[in-house]
Parts: sequence; C-alpha cells; structure tokens
Amino acid sequence: MLTIKRSDLAAALAVVTPITKGSRSLPILNHVAIECQKDGISVTGTDLDNYIRTSAPASVDAKGGLATTLNAAVLSSLVNSFPEDAKLEFTYAKDKSTMEIRTGSSRYSLGTLAADEFPPLPQLKPAATFALPQPILYKALADTAFAQSTDHSRYVLNGSYFSLNGRLTVVATDGRRLAVEDADLPPDDKREKADIILADKTVKELLRLLRPGDSDEKSAEPVTVAVGETQVQFQFGGITLTSRLLEGQYPNYRQVIPTADGKGIPVGRADFLTALRRINIIADGCCTLDFRSQTLTVKARGNKNTPGEALETLLIPKVKQPISIAFNPQYLIEALAAVTDDEVSIHLSDPLSPALFKVASKPWLCVVMCMRTDEGAGTASSPKPEKPAAGKPSKGGSGDTKGTPDDGQKSEPTPDQAADPEVHF
Repeated sequence: MLTIKRSDLAAALAVVTPITKGSRSLPILNHVAIECQKDGISVTGTDLDNYIRTSAPASVDAKGGLATTLNAAVLSSLVNSFPEDAKLEFTYAKDKSTMEIRTGSSRYSLGTLAADEFPPLPQLKPAATFALPQPILYKALADTAFAQSTDHSRYVLNGSYFSLNGRLTVVATDGRRLAVEDADLPPDDKREKADIILADKTVKELLRLLRPGDSDEKSAEPVTVAVGETQVQFQFGGITLTSRLLEGQYPNYRQVIPTADGKGIPVGRADFLTALRRINIIADGCCTLDFRSQTLTVKARGNKNTPGEALETLLIPKVKQPISIAFNPQYLIEALAAVTDDEVSIHLSDPLSPALFKVASKPWLCVVMCMRTDEGAGTASSPKPEKPAAGKPSKGGSGDTKGTPDDGQKSEPTPDQAADPEVHF
C-alpha cells in the first residue's frame, strides 16, 4: 500500500499523461507505469518514440513494493476530481489485476495491466553529455519550431536540427521557410559538441515541459543532455525525457540564407502582425507587400467562392527603392509571432528572391519564399547548392543534399496566383 498527496500525484500525472495516446492495437500505451521507490513513486508514460518519467513523494509500505500500470486518462481525471488537500491510499491486488483507491468516504477500483507489458525504458549509452540553461534551450526551440515540415515523405525535415559547437544553433525548415537561431551560451570548456535532429514530437514535449523564464527556482536548473547513437535524453526539474532521434543528414541551410545588405526595412512587429492576421481572413493564401516612399501597403483578394478585397497601410521609414513582393500571409504571421521584438527588419533584394527577416535582440532569422501574382510580384528558385559528396549520410549535421522534391502540400494555383516555391537545398 502507498499513501500520496493528491496534489503531488496530480502534478506527476500532468507531466506524463500527455505523451500517452489512444492506441487500440497497443492498449498498454494508454497506460502509465507506476513503481514504488524508497521515498515515493516513479510515473512513466510513452508513445514508443518518447518516454517521460518523473517522480512524486509518497509513503510506501515497506512490506512489499508496487509495480503496475493504470489507464492514464482515467487515473488523471479521477485524481484531479478529488479535493486539493486529499490524501490517497493505493492498494494493489495483483491476483485480481486491480488497484483500489481510497480517500475519505470515496472508494474506487481500477483495472490494471501488468508492469512487464509496459515497454521498457531504452538504455542510452551517451557519446556526449552537456548542460544547457533552460530558458536558452526553450527560446531557441520556440523561436524556430513553426518552420518544421509536416510532410512525412521528407522525414529529415520533420523536426529541428540541433547543433552545439561553442553556441547552440537550432534550425527548422519545411522547404518554403527557414528559421534559425544561434544562441550564445555561458562559457564551459567541458561542454561537448553535438549535431542531431530532434523529432517534432520531442520538440513539442520540451516546449511543454521546459520553464521559459528565469523567475523561479526550477527554471534556474540546467538541462542535462545526453546524446546517444539513436537517442537523446533530457533531464531537468525531476523529469527525464528520452527520445528517438531522426536519422539522416540535415541540408546545408546556410547556403540558402540571403545576404543582409544594410539594415533592411524596419517595420513595427505588432502592427504588422495585426494587419496580416486581418488580411489573412480575406486572403486566398497570398498577400502582396508594397513598399513605397514611407508606407507599407498590405493587400489581398479572396477567391471566386468567397470574393473580397483587403488593404492595410502601415507607416515605415522612407525606402530607397520601391518594391512589391507577395507571400503566403500565414508564413509571415507565424514568423512574426515567434519573436517578441518591437521591430522586425525585412531585407529584400528583388521581387523574385526570398525575404530575410531579422530582429535586433538576438541572432534569429527567418527566410520566407515569395509568391507570384498577376500584380507584378514574382517567384524564382532559391540558389541551388553543389551536389553532395558521395558516402553514407550521418544522423545530423549540415551537409549538402540533393534538391528536395515537391512538398506535396500545395494546392492547385489559381490562374492569377502560383503556389509558393520551396527552398531547394
């Protein structure tokens, strides 16, 4: 038997339960594994690619241990329904495959699955181990994750490239936009190098679990990262996340980043973002940015089924050369929403080339491919790199690869609008 505070168990389940998924073929994946330890319990959940484990203090009966699994959603909902200050008593009847839960006048009996049916936690043999500040890792992932590809035929792009070489670099791209953040780290001569690709689910779980700010003690705790041959493990705040790495060679993203000549065109980020969100209500997947004199005009049209026109005008510093260029407004919205600066700098060379977005507060950038409309903005392929060297690709890195195939996510272009091109690595 074990006794545990409702608040402690609820906190542990909140960490672990989201990784479990509704699986009909493998019911065990809907469960969390609970195991007694010396001063409490461990709670583990998995989707087979990711394992999350945390612990909670509890009073454990010394006469016998406890190791079993319970349905994660049912247990979490039940625990959360009890009073905040409740103490829960768990009694496991192994012969009946049931767990009895008592508190006050309440008594519940839940079915269990055997602990040995639960997928074992992978044993990671680290080739590199290092520590990173939580806020820095969180912000680098959060500022770039929006650009990850959702096309599963492009496996290597279904995540974020993670590189550690004196500074932390995180990259994401779907072939139409590219987001990069180079974060400076506190000096540490013992910090090892790493080049890996984190799966999109791993990034989502890190963003859910990491502390973004530095206002509490837990966010001040560093993240210990252990990199193995096919897996990576993150430990922080009493949580262990073990995830499978994406295998393959990440494209040489640096070669498709346009050169930033001068300071670019400064635009108020909040006003620009608000205008784009309104424009996007009408826009049929395309909007035109017209930089002229001291104004930025954003305009768009609806389609035949939902006709309409939209126009927004923003004040900007005087531009040297007028230019009109078109983009998918959703790509611009996601890029601007990823940062918090008051101002964003837009670097444009011509209507046929991608745009470069930068901010002053940190080494973050986003490249967005342009679109073609009947109003004069055009498209062109981005620079094509040299062919990759022969040989077996590694798991991570920024080596060249052949030109990427069509994403498969584009809709048929209308007569006056072509689908946005891709960044061809």
